[in-house]
Amino acid sequence: MHFLYPSALLGLLLIAIPVAVHLFNFRKTKKVLFSNIRFLRQLKEETKASSKLKHLLVLMARCLAVLALVLAFAQPFFGDDNQTANQKYRTVSIFIDNSYSMQAQSTEGTLLDKAKNIAKNIANQYKISDKFQILTHDFEGKHQRLLSKAEFLNALESIKISTSNKKLSAILNRQSEALSRNTENKSRYVVSDFQTSMGDFDAIAKADRTLKTHLVQINSTQQNNVFIDTVYFSTPVQEMGQTAQLIVKVANES
Repeated sequence: MHFLYPSALLGLLLIAIPVAVHLFNFRKTKKVLFSNIRFLRQLKEETKASSKLKHLLVLMARCLAVLALVLAFAQPFFGDDNQTANQKYRTVSIFIDNSYSMQAQSTEGTLLDKAKNIAKNIANQYKISDKFQILTHDFEGKHQRLLSKAEFLNALESIKISTSNKKLSAILNRQSEALSRNTENKSRYVVSDFQTSMGDFDAIAKADRTLKTHLVQINSTQQNNVFIDTVYFSTPVQEMGQTAQLIVKVANES
């Protein structure tokens, strides 16, 4: 068995908390005066044994709950020991731009549809044993986990247009974190239309040199862009009941 996040196993130390609570039970016993306990002796012994068993079961339940929680964060999986030790599989991170600009049309539908097709073609160039990270502008926690090839192809279908928009440097750093567990045979792809809103393109020069970086740019077939540039009134002060002149400047960059 192997773990995707082995550092999470440090959480097993938390098992010491329920054990300490069990060993150091600070509840004070209350002394009750009674005239004759001859008839209560057998009942007392039975109650003490039952109480001890109950406390042991509670302790085991608490320890198992901590263990299950730690294993959930460590994400265990079964694989070939020799393959894992020698890092024979390749790890690939593919970022798919899902910002608003990816709604533009291309020969294959929207730019997002085209980006998904490109991501599928990239994944098909790798073996079924290789591991993949899927990443979008949403930066969801589930996208930090490495997927099998089949899981990656299925996850592509769920990508939708998002309001989020991350900088290129943040995207590259996120990919580096996901691929840091493999010392070699790792590469990343950024599939985007590379709008200027992604900003710091100089981050490419500062990127990790041990990680092969491929930038795949896609462009829309329609570049029509008609928009309202400026809107203002001809006079700065408006009077109630008087006609106002509104001036609108429309720009056409088609």
